[in-house]
Amino acid sequence: MSRLDLRSRGRIGPQNLFNTVVGIFLFAAFMNLITRNYYWVFFSFAVFVITPDRKFGLNFSTFCLFVLTISMILFEPERRNSITSLLQCFAFLMAYLIGCGFSSKSNDLQAGSKIIEKCIYLCAAGFFVHYLLNFFSNIDSLERNTVDFWTHDIVNATGQASLACVCVAVSIAALFSKTGLIQKIFAVVALLLVVSYNLILAGRTLLIIMVILFLVATVFRSISLKRNIIKDVLVVSAILTVLVLLYNANVLGAKSTFEDSNFYFRFYEQDASGVAEDPRFEFKLLYLKNFFKYPFGGTHIRTTFAHYAHDLYLDGYDQYGIFALLSILLYIISSIVRLFKLLRHSHVPFHTKQLVLCTYLALNIQFMIEPIMQGTPFLLVAYCFIDGTLSQFLGAQERVGNINDCVIDHSHGE
Repeated sequence: MSRLDLRSRGRIGPQNLFNTVVGIFLFAAFMNLITRNYYWVFFSFAVFVITPDRKFGLNFSTFCLFVLTISMILFEPERRNSITSLLQCFAFLMAYLIGCGFSSKSNDLQAGSKIIEKCIYLCAAGFFVHYLLNFFSNIDSLERNTVDFWTHDIVNATGQASLACVCVAVSIAALFSKTGLIQKIFAVVALLLVVSYNLILAGRTLLIIMVILFLVATVFRSISLKRNIIKDVLVVSAILTVLVLLYNANVLGAKSTFEDSNFYFRFYEQDASGVAEDPRFEFKLLYLKNFFKYPFGGTHIRTTFAHYAHDLYLDGYDQYGIFALLSILLYIISSIVRLFKLLRHSHVPFHTKQLVLCTYLALNIQFMIEPIMQGTPFLLVAYCFIDGTLSQFLGAQERVGNINDCVIDHSHGE
């Protein structure tokens, strides 16, 4: 018996060591430690390659990300002159493969679910540390475009706000799941910090994501747990009503703080544009009208009209061409298929489903309204990493098929 224990420990050890070292490197990457995020991804991948019993997630998504890598190198030749630029080309594929390697070698459903959750928390924590460092460095800023903590360069408000995207998803998932009180308190505090810095950045994207996630998380919880959705809506409405009353009463100076913020000046001053006014849709139409003129990238459309399309797909097409666009589209579609497979799995814990749903939704909303490849490509790196863990998890569940279902049905009556 002891020999079996020693052998099993010997097999598990390298995998645990791999997870720990890679986790540290990836945390450094997501917080952009010393401005070397792509180098940290490369170090993580190097550890992945040398780890015994490693698993390569070679599938359709791997192929799509490989095509994206080649397209970036071929259709933007300047990337070949910089190690950092080359690493960015490979970062999406490396992150996906690392995610596949993060999954447990066992077919245990609960352990696999926990690994997915931990990987999402890892991304959220890294990004949020960077977000907070920027917040405290610019807490008295009167400008929307603030200084990045690491580079000391002025970064646009959109790029700064995107760092909180995954944290918002994690926080809302925690509020609408069966999590402990401490986790819910952390979620509320995190959301308050996100909103506080967003008042300086004066951005709409995070607010849009919050509203959509609140609605989706409420509905999904009601459907999944067979709760009364009307009751949930009434509770949320009551909370919002109380918050509005507290705001109007200027409790803790909330109203004064808001009306003195960059956000208020941007959208509510006499000559300011309203929150609903946004020219991005017009820019997307502009790109679509010129879609077939430049099938091999080169940023011709952006150069001609001096505007981004403000989404992952059209901006990616303009920069890297039709093959990059197809590879991104097919990859994102395959990742969404995996999301629905997870949501339909009857034995995956509800919190895991809620967390993955909120994370995928938040990131895909970001992909639709911001120039990801030119502004915050590391969001796509994080998405590929998380999706890799989900891909390997679902693959393991499919391999055991009905065997695990029978075991779980006997051991978990609910």
